[in-house]
Order: sequence, then C-alpha cells, then structure tokens
Amino acid sequence: MSRGDGKIIFGVETLDEVFPDVLIPGTMMLIAGHPGAGKTTFASSMCYKNASRGIPCLYISFIEDKDKFMNFMGRLGFDFRELEAEGLFKYLRLPILTEGSGLADLSSMIYEEAVRGKYRLVVVDSITSIISIFSRGSSGLRAVLQNFLGTLAKAIKGVMVTIAELPYTAVKLPIEDAEFVADIVIMMRHRVEKSKLVRIMEIRKVRGSPLHVAEMPFTIRKGEGIRVFLPPVFEGAEGLDLNLTLTPPCRILDKALKGHVQRGMITSVIIPVKARGIPLSFIPFIRTVIDEGLRASFISFKYVVDEALHYFMEELEYLGLDQIIPAVKASVVSYKAFNPTGYSLEELTHQLIDLIRESQPDILLLDGVDMFFTLFEDKLKSFAYLFNVLQYCKSSNVWAIMIYSDVDPHITSLLRNISDFVIEERYSEPSGKFSGELRPYDIVWKVGSRPYVIDFDTAMECIREAFKEVGEE
Repeated sequence: MSRGDGKIIFGVETLDEVFPDVLIPGTMMLIAGHPGAGKTTFASSMCYKNASRGIPCLYISFIEDKDKFMNFMGRLGFDFRELEAEGLFKYLRLPILTEGSGLADLSSMIYEEAVRGKYRLVVVDSITSIISIFSRGSSGLRAVLQNFLGTLAKAIKGVMVTIAELPYTAVKLPIEDAEFVADIVIMMRHRVEKSKLVRIMEIRKVRGSPLHVAEMPFTIRKGEGIRVFLPPVFEGAEGLDLNLTLTPPCRILDKALKGHVQRGMITSVIIPVKARGIPLSFIPFIRTVIDEGLRASFISFKYVVDEALHYFMEELEYLGLDQIIPAVKASVVSYKAFNPTGYSLEELTHQLIDLIRESQPDILLLDGVDMFFTLFEDKLKSFAYLFNVLQYCKSSNVWAIMIYSDVDPHITSLLRNISDFVIEERYSEPSGKFSGELRPYDIVWKVGSRPYVIDFDTAMECIREAFKEVGEE
C-alpha cells in the first residue's frame, strides 16, 4: 500500500481540500448524528485511509463485535484484515458501562493500549455509552471528555475521533459538553424526500479555520466511503484555460460567434416543445469535435441510451451524413441514461460529478435537461444543483452542452441567462395553405455578441460547408 507524508487526513477529498491543516496533533473530533446517518462509515473510512498511508489506527467499539465490523467494512471495499496483519490497525471491543465506577479502569486501559501501540488515530464508537452513565450537566462528564479524551489525543500526538448517537427527533446532542470540548464537530443527518434518501453533513465547528459552508450533501460510495459534494468556489478565472478555443465550422457561425468558442463554455441548445430534432446550426459542430479529436460524454435524462443515440444518428442519416457516424461514435467515451425519479437531487448531482471525473471528457452533452426540473418539485434548488455541475465543468475546461425543450419559459430564461453560447430553434408560422414540413430557423448568440438569425437554407449551407469532403466522396 502507498504511504503518505505522516499527515492525518479526513479521508474525504472535499474536507481535506477545504480544511487541509486542522487535524493537528492533539485534536479531538466529534462525529454525531442519527442512527444510520453514516457516522461509523465516516470514522471507519478515516481510520482505513490513514492506516493505508502508514498511520496506525485503533478502533474502539462499545457496540459491534469485530467480525461483524470487518464483514460490513469489507462490503464497502475496506480490507481492515490486511491492515491488521501489517500492524497498522487494531479493533478493540469493550463492554458497555452501566455505572461510573468502572470508568477509571476502562480509561486507563484505553490510554495504555493507545500509547503502547503508538496509534496516532484513535476512534471511540460510541461515546454515547459513556455519556449515558452521567446525569445532564454533570461536572464528571466534562472532566472525562476533557481530561481523558483530550489528554489521550495529546499523548498519542495524533487525533481522537469520538462518535455520538443523536436521537431521531433531536437536532442537537442531549448534553453540550461533548461539543464544547471537541475541536471539530461534524453532524451527520439524513431524511427522506419523495421516497429518496438525502444525506447532509453539517460542519458545526472547526477550531482554527473559518466556516464558509455549513451544510454539505454527501453520499456513501463503495471503496471510497464518504463522498461530499461542495459547490466550486472561483476566484477570477481559476481553473479555466482561456487558450483552449475551438474554431466554428462554417463562415456564418464564425461570424455569429466572433471567430471562436471557448472550451469551458456553457451552451444551451433549445428545442421547441413540438420538435424533437437537433437544431441544424448545432450539427456542424460535429465537424469541430471530429477534427479536434474531442472526447464527449453523453448523458440523457429523457431517453434510454440506445433510444437517444438512435434519434441522433437518424438525424445525421436524414442529412446525408451517414459516413461520419463511425467517427461520431468513436468520439463518445461514455454513455449514461439517468431516470431522475430514481435519485434524490443530491445523489443525482454526485453521479454527474463522478461521471465527469471518471471519463474526463472535453465535452459533456446533457440531453433532456428539462426533465431535471420537471421531476423535481423545487425548481430553484434543481437549478442551483445543475449550476454547480456546470461550474464544475467550467473549472475543468469541459464544454457543457445542455439540450432541452422549452417546456417552462421561466426555467428556459434561467438556463439562457447562465449560458455563454445559445442555439435556439424556432419555427416560422406557415403563410397560406399548409403544404408540408415546417422549416425551422435558429437564433444564435454568444456572450458579448448580438443574436444572429440563421434560416433553414443558410443552416443547410453551413452543414454542406462543414462536411464538404463527405459530400464529395
């Protein structure tokens, strides 16, 4: 296993980025929350990831026997038995105290075990068993927390992690002593929204570090433990490479977009409610994708993957571009269909970020974004979460392209407003007797430029110009 620099970490990427230097020797950390909220998973993951980096961890439990713990964590992808064999992990099961008389002996045993084993990270699961033998406001409890647990953290020159159970109906610990003594307090909660489980991590206290965000949605991932999603915070053009530009594929788009589009741009491709095809002015950009060797990830919120790809390829066939279909398929590095009704908004956001991280595309195509808002009741919250995904794309220089129907004028206006580049398809009203297929026209604009109208004939000319060599073969 890889070994680190001896620095104790949370083992949660986002927390380690936001609070990089708070787990100093002598730190006492409290993880509290409702049953099933993920407290043990968090503490165990922290123990595992530090031990994997060469930092010995002692896990003390008053609740669960060793085999049950090992089996459960093994299902999450954490092989504690391997760490135990290397002398980097020890699981100590202790009896639950029923009165305070045995606390001194128990404390002494824990102290000697931690110091003798040179463990730099010690987890106590859970401190509720100790709290329960003291009356509310007891001076003895604060003494135990401060003199024993706090002293132990200093003695091992490491971090002491304590877990506390919070009753389902409570929003704070029955007694405040634990929060008072701890240097770091993290509250983990979960709730059900429209039959979906939503997990929230509340950062209540981090001594020595300012708190900018109090609540963070999180999920539990196999092999990773806790995954926290925090909206990206930008200062200036952080993360965005302004030199990554793409040349428009034909003269009319070159004129409308002032010579280039920027990687990291947010693009809206808006389709009328009564239409299903891709706007003609968007098709030529396939030439750009192929010529630049760009990697695309395709996500649909409306159709299953095969159905979405079928409609898209059918459009290319209709335009006589059959020969480019193999190159288009080769440019797509990942396909994924999400049924938004199967996820909470928080979990769906996690899934999108995971896909971007894993596939590392140059382009992210989000098809059926209107469903993102139709199926979630809180539209402004949906917008906020989608905006965070788009900002993540921008910071990663990923060209995010949203394809959606104009089913809600308010949502369409919001999405237009955050887009750097828009292609909006419309249909002109037929004059006189209806004689067949309606011809669309597109309105195209980029930030800093005036809208440009591209009619059907001009759009077809742009497509012929972009794929000139295809037509000549």
